[in-house]
Amino acid sequence: MDLILYYGWTIFILIEVASFLTLILFGITIYYLGKRRLSMIFIVLFLILTAIEVCLGVLVYKSTGKFTSYQLILIVFVLYACTFGIYDFIKIDYWLSDKISKWRSIPLVNKDEKRWIKLQDHDEAAKIYRVKSLVHLLVFMAIQALFWWMGAQSIDGIAGYIRDFSWVLNGYEHSPYPDETLYQLSVIWCLIFVVDMFYSWSYTFFPEKE
Repeated sequence: MDLILYYGWTIFILIEVASFLTLILFGITIYYLGKRRLSMIFIVLFLILTAIEVCLGVLVYKSTGKFTSYQLILIVFVLYACTFGIYDFIKIDYWLSDKISKWRSIPLVNKDEKRWIKLQDHDEAAKIYRVKSLVHLLVFMAIQALFWWMGAQSIDGIAGYIRDFSWVLNGYEHSPYPDETLYQLSVIWCLIFVVDMFYSWSYTFFPEKE
């Protein structure tokens, strides 16, 4: 554990470099070699590395009993991977497939072509954004519930904060958060969450006119 605490940033950087390399290998395998099934191995490796980052963050917290900038950055990376990163990756995947197929004068596989056309369709984009926003909602609620449990340490304590939201205006000391860093992170995340919800559902409530 002492080694993890001492070399925390080094381990984090190495994992991020390894994650970047898995994505590069994924790109080479799928776009240059045309091996879509084989490329999934590198996606699995990427997910495993992300899970390792989460475990490191938990271990460091259990050891120190407090949140640091190290865990904060870990949370940001993992949250992006679980929310915005999913749809961004899908779009980049098929955008690259389209560009490279044109560059190599090789037509897209019929299945990929249909998916790319669907991604460009407004209704399909609205559907994807709805799913993404719901995933973001579930992740947001789960992490906030964890933070509140760490601070209130009981169901009754959490219920008290839910019944009376006056603590929102009174700063960290009166909040259900166990740490000021978590409080500040949650405030920023809440703002991002609201913006993401408005943006994602704008595709549904304000469709493009043909």
